[in-house]
Amino acid sequence: MSKRAWCSSVVLMLIFISPVLAADRSKTFEVGAGGSLVLNTSVGDVTLNTWGQNQVSVEVFGIDEEEVARLSMTQSGNVVHVDFRPEESSGDVHFEINIPSRFDVQLKTAGGDIRIVGTLTGTVTGSTAGGDITVGDLNGKVSLKTSGGDVTAGAVQGDVELKTAGGDIRLTSADGDVIVGTSGGDVVVGDVGRSLKATTAGGDVRVGDVGGEASLTTAGGDVRVGQVSGSATLTTAGGDVECQSATGHVKARTAGGDLRLRGISGTLDGSTAGGDVIAELNPSGKGPSTLSTSGGSITLNIPEGARARIEATIKIQGRWRAEGSRYDVRSDFKATEHVRDEQAEEIRAVFDLNGGGEIIRLDTVNGDIIIRRAGASSR
Repeated sequence: MSKRAWCSSVVLMLIFISPVLAADRSKTFEVGAGGSLVLNTSVGDVTLNTWGQNQVSVEVFGIDEEEVARLSMTQSGNVVHVDFRPEESSGDVHFEINIPSRFDVQLKTAGGDIRIVGTLTGTVTGSTAGGDITVGDLNGKVSLKTSGGDVTAGAVQGDVELKTAGGDIRLTSADGDVIVGTSGGDVVVGDVGRSLKATTAGGDVRVGDVGGEASLTTAGGDVRVGQVSGSATLTTAGGDVECQSATGHVKARTAGGDLRLRGISGTLDGSTAGGDVIAELNPSGKGPSTLSTSGGSITLNIPEGARARIEATIKIQGRWRAEGSRYDVRSDFKATEHVRDEQAEEIRAVFDLNGGGEIIRLDTVNGDIIIRRAGASSR
């Protein structure tokens, strides 16, 4: 065979094979709204785009002829399955998939990012062992997990679960119950319609308003939340705790920062080992409240009409004559009792507001205690 004939044969063969290979890497399925996509891959990034067609279009980039044999794209009823498990990975695999805007999704990749572009209505489940997860607005229940990246989600109309072992979590908002957790980053959540549980072992927790109970925990940052329509548990081992308002029981703990707890209608249990406490409390009559610090001042703002018995104690460490004169209990209300006990090395004061009622205990070490009428200016 001449060289020219051989070259012509190769060209013709490539022209014939290329569409076949392209067909092996891409496929389109006719589906109805409300179906589902199930994707499992051991490698690669995944991008989902929502569109207005009743079709699922799948295209896979970055795989060679040997890897094509490991790719399976099938349909069973209204469910599209995509599976890819090559023996070795080129490291540049990318799935580009278009789905109807009303569709359920189950995504799993062991080595890439997951992105959902556009507004999707349906149940969304996604996990990756080594990448970021980014999704837009979603209408339905959402569960997204990664072992090595950030998780970012838009506004969700439904319940949400977001988890990562090594990144930040950001959620614009959700109208259902929300569970978010990370072992190494910040948690930033907008308004939540019902309950919220947020945990991180190494960052801040910043949350908008919560329509139910809130449990926010970090081992190394600040905790800040807006209005909580229910009880709240706010805990950090190394930062400030702030709550704009809450109804019910509020438990706040920090080992190294300030407590700022405003607009609390219910009961308070707040303590810090190294900061100041500022609280605004309207007792609910459902139990005692306690505010304590081992190294700062306490300021309590309470309505003039509240029925409560306030018991304030300042423990003095160091020489009484030097330290005892530096601190005191000051109040806008008349004290029932005010004692400077040198033998016990304590300054104690009791206030029976409107005949007494719910017990509120205030305890500090070498710090002032200030009790004000709610809304009164600082003095």
